[in-house]
This record gives sequence, C-alpha cells and structure tokens, in this order.
Amino acid sequence: MHTVVAAACTGCELCLAPCPVDCIAIVVAAERDNHSRQAAANDARRTFEARNKRLARLREEALARKGAQRNTRAERRKRETVEKAIERARQRLAARAREG
Repeated sequence: MHTVVAAACTGCELCLAPCPVDCIAIVVAAERDNHSRQAAANDARRTFEARNKRLARLREEALARKGAQRNTRAERRKRETVEKAIERARQRLAARAREG
C-alpha cells in the first residue's frame, strides 16, 4: 500500500520516476497562494538538506568504523610480527647458551 502525502507535495514531479508501481498521477489541485507555496517549498528544502546531512554523517561513521578496523588489523599484525621476532631472538640466545 502506497500513500502520497498531498500536504508535502510541491509539484516537482521528482517522485514519478522512482515510483516502483507507477501509481502517481499529477493532477491540478486548487491553487495555493504564493506564501503557502513558498512555505511548502521551504519545508521540502529543509527535509532534503536534513536527509543529506544524515546520509553524510552515516557515510563518515561507516568510514571511521572501517578505518578503525584497518588500524586494529594493522596494529595486530605489527604486534604479531614483533612477538615473532622476539621469540626468534630468544630461541637464538637459548641455542647459543646450549652451545657455549
């Protein structure tokens, strides 16, 4: 079930192309005065800008999470490499102690 929110409609027709069921028809409604049309357009603009800000914030958070995961993996690899090097050094020292 799809619903068109007539009160939020600005007549821009941007909803026609993405409509999945092609059920939107643009009909001429009673003319609104210029002030109410401008108010509706301003509301639509604020909604659009708020959505863009939200999506940008979500993208930034996703990138930050991805970066943190990369840093964690890189730190883990570094730690493992250092631990292996220390272990090899201990083994060499133990081998020298047995020889000498």
